[in-house]
Amino acid sequence: MHEPQQQRSRDTHNRILAALERLLESHFFEQITTRQLAREAGVSPATLYRRFQDKNALLPALYERYDEHLS
Repeated sequence: MHEPQQQRSRDTHNRILAALERLLESHFFEQITTRQLAREAGVSPATLYRRFQDKNALLPALYERYDEHLS
């Protein structure tokens, strides 16, 4: 996965990952739908799919985010 270059794209990317973190507080990953995630992030499902191939592609990005916070 490549890091978005434009600030607006980085903001959207971060909003999606933050929404996933919030949803994971009350749901198992398998229970979260892309539609639910898009709604929580305030983006359209199409925007979500432009940034990530599928829901499973979010996990490596989330792990990378955790790794950056721990460093």
